[in-house]
Amino acid sequence: MKKAFILSVLILSILVSGVLAPLSTAEALFEAEPPKAVPAPNENDFLKKNGSIDYDAYYNAYDLWATANSEKTLAPGAADSLNGYFFAASREVLAKQDQKNKVFSPVNVYLALSMLSEITSGSTRDEILDLLNAESIEDLRAQAKAIFLSIHENDGQTTSIPAASVWLRNDTLYKPDALEILSKDYFASSYTGEMGSEEYDAMIQKWLTDATEGLLEEQAKNISFDPDTLIALASSLYFKAGWSNEFNKSATEESVFHSISGDTTAEFMRKSSTDTYYWSDHFGAVALSLTNGGKMWFFLPDEGVSPESLFEDGDALALARNPYEWTMQKRLIVHKSIPKFDVTGENDLVDALWNLGIHAAFNPDLSDFTPITDIPEIAVSKVQHDARVKIDEEGVEAAAYTVIMALETSARPPEEEMDFIADRPFAFIITSQDHLPLFSGIVNHTEK
Repeated sequence: MKKAFILSVLILSILVSGVLAPLSTAEALFEAEPPKAVPAPNENDFLKKNGSIDYDAYYNAYDLWATANSEKTLAPGAADSLNGYFFAASREVLAKQDQKNKVFSPVNVYLALSMLSEITSGSTRDEILDLLNAESIEDLRAQAKAIFLSIHENDGQTTSIPAASVWLRNDTLYKPDALEILSKDYFASSYTGEMGSEEYDAMIQKWLTDATEGLLEEQAKNISFDPDTLIALASSLYFKAGWSNEFNKSATEESVFHSISGDTTAEFMRKSSTDTYYWSDHFGAVALSLTNGGKMWFFLPDEGVSPESLFEDGDALALARNPYEWTMQKRLIVHKSIPKFDVTGENDLVDALWNLGIHAAFNPDLSDFTPITDIPEIAVSKVQHDARVKIDEEGVEAAAYTVIMALETSARPPEEEMDFIADRPFAFIITSQDHLPLFSGIVNHTEK
């Protein structure tokens, strides 16, 4: 019987020349350099001895920061080709009526699948390109790098850090070209070690924990290598941003949240302000601005409508992706009441990806991994996507990782007012300044 090799985590990169030689102990082969961030200027840093502010120096620093941010922004319409992927993937992951809390990072999975395409060829790669709506591997590579750079922020106001890594087996020879591309274009670090050993498992668990600032530490403890794992790819995203206008903690009050499993008590943040209210035939929505220029959207389904159905028909994501063209909107005073929450989603994406058209990568008789190794019959065995989102009066903190494994085998306020009280199951989407969906999810329960 032929032995099949299965790929086992979404991971990236190596910078070497020639064929990679097998190494005997667990170690880092290459630590990728993250993109440079220009810090956001703070007036307190430009105080003169007499207590006044050196505005010339401050505005120079501000111009540098603003220019750096504008250079990272995606070209107008550049991400429109991703709408099909965003809608389809969100439907597969979030629309299931299972009454659970769910969290998903469409962008993180996109970057992970882009990395997988770099170590595959033939129909295995073509299916990934089709899902991500890319004409060629060169187009996908350029788009993935542009997205990585556009969402990367670490300026002292907002933290949004994608990261990637590749995990190799120390007794196997690998081709360097694909790994070099992953290092250069995906900023991926690479490691080698004994698959299945406690030492190597501890390394990837620590990498995932550090990359997500400890937010997914418990989930990372469940990631381990089978001794037959040939290569693993890991992609992560950590996000932390404040509200542009914070909630006043003194206004937070306990109230009832009508959970899918019964009434519970939650802490509701309250704020009234002039906002744009959006609606459709089956939901109402508001968006809160974040310090990164993005937004967090809250979608309250109409009575009798489930939050899962908002991702089934795609309307919620369509609004978050392009709010300016949404016709059903109005400026008014909105009295917002939103529960603080901390929700986690743990997702095995194998079935979802299969339903989205990724078949060859899971079949050792059909898959093609020749860009990375000449070992025949490799197949993806696991795609684990874990994510967490928490909000409070100050802002949002969120993290996600994807692991793919392959083994052997202001104007005058309007007078009109309304209440937006999210006291029953609702959906949310967090977008970047380019309206890319960084995180999305469903809150059926507010308790952890």
